[in-house]
Amino acid sequence: MAKNTELALRMGVAAKQITGLEPKALVAILQELVELPFTPLKFSQLRLADLSQALGDSADPAQVQAAHKILVEGLDPQIVETLSAQDAKIPREPNAVRVACASSTPGQTDGHFGGCKAFEIYDVSPGAVTLVESRSTLHLIAEKITDDPAYKSDPRVALINDCDLVFVVSIGGPAAAKVVRAGMHPMKFAEGGSSEALLADLQQTLTNNPPPWLAKVMAGSVTQQQA
Repeated sequence: MAKNTELALRMGVAAKQITGLEPKALVAILQELVELPFTPLKFSQLRLADLSQALGDSADPAQVQAAHKILVEGLDPQIVETLSAQDAKIPREPNAVRVACASSTPGQTDGHFGGCKAFEIYDVSPGAVTLVESRSTLHLIAEKITDDPAYKSDPRVALINDCDLVFVVSIGGPAAAKVVRAGMHPMKFAEGGSSEALLADLQQTLTNNPPPWLAKVMAGSVTQQQA
């Protein structure tokens, strides 16, 4: 498993140990304590006293200790496997094209591929537009594993690799190439807009006369449902 994914799981599970602590709040605390980029080595050197002080007196000491242990030592491989399985991609609607909308505002396609806060996932068919889920990228922004443009878009591509189209306001050349190699088609909308409106236009295309490659995707989704 890639280290960025494992660290994200650590932070998510660690946050759940402490009553009332949101994962994004823990990310902010860790950013102050160990600085970006997050690495397994930095986490292994995190002091319990520093974490306790950052969380404040209201945090239960036993819960803080449990969270610290997870951050420093990592997760049991079986737990990681279970969590990864739970995070498996959701089956798509029949006869549908799956679209990832780069979003920093719920319901809007208003994000750059490499900087959006989430990808909102929709299944679009001639008969329906269905919001599947919103996949946050905040842990990817926080971890910032590398500044190398040859690699830093990889986690985002992996996050949406069950999609067919990617709606963005903008996307860099290297990232676009990775998206295409993963079997997806990036589509740029420079002014952004309501995801609902953009997807309605796509739905109209699917209903009237979809291009051959989109028709093939739609047929493939039916085959997946029958498998």
